[in-house]
Amino acid sequence: MKKILPFFMLVSLAALSSLAPAQVLPSGPAARLGQPIVRTFAWADVASRQGLLNLSPSGFTSLQFEDEIEALFIRNSAAVECQNCPVDPSDQGRGRRLPPEGGNIIFVTSRQVGDSDIIVQVKGQQLFFKVSIQKANPSQVSYVVRSPRPSSAASPAASRPAPTDNTALNQALSDRQNLPAGLQQMVAVGNGRVVVTLRNGGSTPLALDPARLALKTLTGQSVEAGVQVVSPQNYDGTLGAGEVLNLVLIPTGSPGRALALEWPLSDGQASFVLKRFLGVVAVSR
Repeated sequence: MKKILPFFMLVSLAALSSLAPAQVLPSGPAARLGQPIVRTFAWADVASRQGLLNLSPSGFTSLQFEDEIEALFIRNSAAVECQNCPVDPSDQGRGRRLPPEGGNIIFVTSRQVGDSDIIVQVKGQQLFFKVSIQKANPSQVSYVVRSPRPSSAASPAASRPAPTDNTALNQALSDRQNLPAGLQQMVAVGNGRVVVTLRNGGSTPLALDPARLALKTLTGQSVEAGVQVVSPQNYDGTLGAGEVLNLVLIPTGSPGRALALEWPLSDGQASFVLKRFLGVVAVSR
């Protein structure tokens, strides 16, 4: 059951916009034009200062957590749109959103410049962010917030796997793939889930049927997985120009083995196959 954003979080957001606290920058590689970038925040940093999130009008930015998102609030939602977290019906115009499934938030914008303050509640803790919109920002950025690790005395079952960063390997794989022009992709792995985000930056609709998406071992053996389309609602298998598709896969087989994702797609004239190496994915039990 989703938690309602308490009043004190609304007060905290107002304080953020008025006090403009110092910001913390994520760690990670330097931006590479047109390619996905993965950057990391430490939990303690964004619990005390705003983490800076870059967003480009020509792409999308994802913010991923290793635990369930309990509550979410966005100031200036006219500038920053959350692709997979609709407005809370009880919001009354204050920016409260329904938390998305899968621990991953997708931001897009139609503005050329602007900013917004974000509060996310995870494990009962408020975490603070500022979204900065600039045309020069990288078109695809994934920010990962690392949860505090349990003490050594804690049960191993209490520790969840951290999202896997296979950026370098997938960059080499992407360079060899023939994919539709303008297709932007982001794949994050963690908590026994695979979160896939695709944006059609081209002008031609793409046939992307979730039923054809497959997980395989490196020897080509298929692995069963549940697939949940998070957004858009009522997705019909066609990703229109400028649209963003966000879905979650939960593998149910092949524990402790490295997996790869394969997804056939078409632009109506030619067929393609999107391939991504995922690394070892924990299996839901």
